[in-house]
Amino acid sequence: MILAAWGGAPWRDHPCGRAQALDEAWRRAAGESLAARAEPVRLLEGVLTLRVNSPVWRTQLQFMEPDLLERLIPLLPPDAVLTGLQFRVGRGRLRPPAPPPPAPPLPPPTEEEWRRAAEVTAEVSDGALRELLLRIGARHFARLRSLRKGDASP
Repeated sequence: MILAAWGGAPWRDHPCGRAQALDEAWRRAAGESLAARAEPVRLLEGVLTLRVNSPVWRTQLQFMEPDLLERLIPLLPPDAVLTGLQFRVGRGRLRPPAPPPPAPPLPPPTEEEWRRAAEVTAEVSDGALRELLLRIGARHFARLRSLRKGDASP
């Protein structure tokens, strides 16, 4: 692991969860796009070292350092000291970006949607299968309705 190669990061193991707080502060200050390309690996003497996935991003983030510091410092715990950022190109995969938020729940099917699903499944002879397809069909029609209204994502 890169932390061991750079002398470790004792703040990651701190019982108060400083590592998690720093990771979260970085993600909030940098935004998901930048946080997917750079991750904190060490905080030593006020300098936060971040591993980046390419030299191009290291250069870009170096230009952004003043702005990033301005956004990051207020998000840190009050006793944290941060005076600068250092960017190192690291090998290996950075953590994957956070998954997108879950889609909002679908609205319940209307009577009309149940009726349409019943029409579609009427010819299915197996009762259990027909009931399953009826529920799926009704939810499908409810989903189509919500997409037309913009209530849910595809």
